[in-house]
Amino acid sequence: MNSGANMLTLHKPKMSDPLKILVVAARRDEIERLEAALTDGEFTAEVLTAHTAGEVDAALASGCDAVVADDALPDSLSLVAHVRAADADVPVVVVGEDSAERATQAIDAGADHFISKQQLTRLQEALRRRLRVAHARRMAHASDVATGKHQDELRAVLDHLPVGILIRHGDTVAYVNHALAEYYGVAAESLLGKTVTDLMRPDCREKMRQHIDALDRGESPPPWEFRFERTQGRSGVMEHSTSQSLSFGGMPSVISTLRDVTQERALRDRLQMADRMAAVGTLASGVAHEINNPLACVTANLEVLREELAPPEGVVSRMRPDEMLEALDDAREGAERVRLIVRDLRLFARGDAGEREPVDLGGVLQAAERMAGNMVKTRARVVQEHAPLPPVDGNAARLCQVFVNIFVNAAQAIESGHADENEVRVRAGVDGDRVVVEVRDTGVGIPPEVRARIFDPFFSTRGIGGGTGLGLSVCHGIVTALGGEITVGDGERGRGTVVRVALPLWSR
Repeated sequence: MNSGANMLTLHKPKMSDPLKILVVAARRDEIERLEAALTDGEFTAEVLTAHTAGEVDAALASGCDAVVADDALPDSLSLVAHVRAADADVPVVVVGEDSAERATQAIDAGADHFISKQQLTRLQEALRRRLRVAHARRMAHASDVATGKHQDELRAVLDHLPVGILIRHGDTVAYVNHALAEYYGVAAESLLGKTVTDLMRPDCREKMRQHIDALDRGESPPPWEFRFERTQGRSGVMEHSTSQSLSFGGMPSVISTLRDVTQERALRDRLQMADRMAAVGTLASGVAHEINNPLACVTANLEVLREELAPPEGVVSRMRPDEMLEALDDAREGAERVRLIVRDLRLFARGDAGEREPVDLGGVLQAAERMAGNMVKTRARVVQEHAPLPPVDGNAARLCQVFVNIFVNAAQAIESGHADENEVRVRAGVDGDRVVVEVRDTGVGIPPEVRARIFDPFFSTRGIGGGTGLGLSVCHGIVTALGGEITVGDGERGRGTVVRVALPLWSR
């Protein structure tokens, strides 16, 4: 390698000065000619010269930024291939006679550019462009390395999280962490390549497909629970909650959080059942009274009709046919009232699976009022103000439990014996994509200092013996699980309490 290096002006785009340009030529006059072409410019560079492959290797090892090779070298194309093999990113420009065929051969050998010796004024611009491309390549490579390292670190963190993590490309599983694999009782690798819907039971797949589509549209659907199969035929309940877009493996992806809530769901169901049974016990005497009144009407009318249709000997029937029909209508109306009360009681107390369905909220409000009616009517008037409502996305039994609890709480906040001075007012209407129900009472209200705790399990403002403290906690759990919201505030002019329940419209 020749030692006589010269300093020229050549600015390195987005790199520190000076550049090192290796000029490879057979004759001194060609080297001087190329140096002159590089000198006639705006920027500074250190020009190195070489004649043999060994000298070229030494220059490349020292950190060469670009190579300019004279095509007049006997083995110029071999030299170009040698440079390219030694450094895939270094720009290589070949200078030679004006020949399209030779230019093609140089490019095929690995050169980035071919310039005719009659157009050496273009050499600096060619180097500028190739240096920019080389710099971009190096930055991309560094980014790829950093990304790979980042993803390795990300995997290490995710694998130590106690909750399930899933990353998907489209609907294909690209990664699961150890916790999610343990939920299923399988190795993580066995879940890769499956579709997300493969991870759940067939009856849940369409709902998950809709959930994923909503996420991909940029929506934020509420957490959703689905059933899945573990090993050995055991099933469980999984909660699919937060999702976030990210790049994983160089592809647009979505990361989701999943939790095994099987035990949590079983405990929640037991608490809800305990709350329902406690409410049934509270309402038992009132429900018995509500059944006894229409049943007495049925019995009385049937006794009268029996005496008229089969009078004792010597007694003449005194009822006209239209009066008999009226008695039958009264008996039928009483039987219908009993049927409705029994239906409401079954709706309230049944231990169903809590599956989502379109729910007639108006019917649920009326059923809840009938269930709690005897308890409420000794303390306040019940006023329902709402037009027919569109169906909501929920569960009728669960929502009946919510509003029975709210009516019972409203009644217990009002002193008995002043029904004409108090009321429980129910208003409902559509607000955007939700139905909002407000239940206002004129009771004693909730002290501000305890309002932050009213949704805590087993917390009650009525003291020992006044209740289980599960009512509002269970209501909150049911409503939020259905994608709704429940809040409690002061009533009008600071009197009483208003409970506001918002539920999503049925849209499937």
